[in-house]
Amino acid sequence: MEKFNMLLELQKSYDIIKESSKELKGGTYIYLLKKLKDDFELTKGKFKEKENEINKLRDKYKLINEEINKAKYEIEKNEFSLYNNAGSDLKLIEGLQKKIKDLKHVITELDNNSLELLELEEKLSFERDTFRVKLSELKNEFESVKETGNKNTNLAKIEVEEAQANVDKLEKLLSEDILKKFKSLKEIKGSAVAKADNGVCQGCKMRISAVTLDKINRGYNIVYCDNCGRIVYYNDKENR
Repeated sequence: MEKFNMLLELQKSYDIIKESSKELKGGTYIYLLKKLKDDFELTKGKFKEKENEINKLRDKYKLINEEINKAKYEIEKNEFSLYNNAGSDLKLIEGLQKKIKDLKHVITELDNNSLELLELEEKLSFERDTFRVKLSELKNEFESVKETGNKNTNLAKIEVEEAQANVDKLEKLLSEDILKKFKSLKEIKGSAVAKADNGVCQGCKMRISAVTLDKINRGYNIVYCDNCGRIVYYNDKENR
């Protein structure tokens, strides 16, 4: 393997280690899981809030039914007195009739209140069920992201191990001076090798001199960019 090809392969291995290490740190993956968990807890709180509101409505509905039954019982008592005990006592008759009328009015109001509560409960139940569906979706998404993250993490570990093994192998094959130059460039510029595309170094985005381009065309083993000092190469014959 020529020195340049080894350096190019070395750069690629370091790039793999860099990218795969990001995956291992799990910044994006962990952030997404945390966000999903926060969304789940927030939605869970809203779900419980709706559930509590529904339970309070049902308690009110129960009390209203008790009041209706109580009013109906009072009506039955007064009607019994009206038809069996009032006789010809006009004052008592009028009083009983008024009580019955007032109680029926109370029942009508309670029935209206009861209907309003049922309508509100239906609305709250729909909102609660919407939150329930969202909770299920968030849970499934959390598990999916977690599973994918674990797979990516395991894959990243393998890639790092393989790339590091390749780095160790290549560094043993390269001379100390070339390796020192390579590592110095990589440390300062982030990468030591860059493609020459249409006469422009893709590392520094500056045009390469005709002399340097000629060296690349003539197949020099290692050619450096005139501007940034990176080792430059053509990607394929179409660039020549």
